[in-house]
Amino acid sequence: MEKKPKKKNIAETVRELVKDAVEECGCTLWDVEYVKEPTGWNLAIYIDREGGISLTDCEMVNDAVEPIIDEADPIEGSYCLEISSPGLERDLKNHEHIEAFLGTEVAVRLYTAIDGTKSFNAILASHDEEKDTVTFAMADEKELTLERKAIAKLSTVAEF
Repeated sequence: MEKKPKKKNIAETVRELVKDAVEECGCTLWDVEYVKEPTGWNLAIYIDREGGISLTDCEMVNDAVEPIIDEADPIEGSYCLEISSPGLERDLKNHEHIEAFLGTEVAVRLYTAIDGTKSFNAILASHDEEKDTVTFAMADEKELTLERKAIAKLSTVAEF
């Protein structure tokens, strides 16, 4: 009998299972999260596409990925499957996410304060995947380069 993945590996397992199916639907797989909610476990698959995501896109991706996940059966017990857009203000969790939003304003939250502040907005200037650093153009026209492990949360800022 094949051993099921641990909870911390479920999101990555599902990502690998559904990536091609999401792309066949004309969407990009933005992220996968498997989290405990007050009502139980939630498997959230976030998709994106040029011009935004519609309810029809979510339904199409749901219909494409649900049988794949059911057949592979990587999750013990019950869970709720959610297909959604990552939203206008989305978390930037990996190098591809950061690359996609270079030159835009982002909200940065740090684990440890720098100059008395743990959060600020800045322009996402560059990143170095090899060094795992991100450089921000600050309001005072200076640049700040941080290791990604110093950043608690990095997200886009929606402009209305």
